[in-house]
Amino acid sequence: MIKIEVGTVKATAMNLSSFAGAIAGVEMMSAASDVLRKEVVANISLTDHTLRDLATYDPAHPYARRHGKIQIHSGKTWSVHKQDGTLLQSFKTAVVSRSGNALFQMWFDRSIAPHADYVVKGTRVMHPRNVLWNTATDTNVRKQTMRSIVRVLGKQLKSKGSVRFT
Repeated sequence: MIKIEVGTVKATAMNLSSFAGAIAGVEMMSAASDVLRKEVVANISLTDHTLRDLATYDPAHPYARRHGKIQIHSGKTWSVHKQDGTLLQSFKTAVVSRSGNALFQMWFDRSIAPHADYVVKGTRVMHPRNVLWNTATDTNVRKQTMRSIVRVLGKQLKSKGSVRFT
């Protein structure tokens, strides 16, 4: 039995031989984490507005708490603009094994982007935009992640294993 966690998707693969299971675990983690990584990068790389553009919006400063909600990107209010690219450069990922489970971790390196906490947690004047959590819990991203896991088990390994998502 192989257990993996990628974002908010937890999967358990069963009925695999130990060799197939080892390969499946690596392949499933790789495929699922690629999906999540790609989606986070897309959500922290928007280029449709500059800081100057944001300052000219009416009402000005669409992320201000005084508005009650974020006034821009109604579908994905957690999205972040690229600006100088430091938040994108600070995005880090790792696969770790804990108690026999493979976990995919992602974070912002605050030594590269000290402002990451302000973006993710917000400030007294700015709404938070937790792009990591919200991307991981997005319904479409979860579906893509689960599909990538099933694709690995079904096509690449041609296993007789099964997968359960929790």
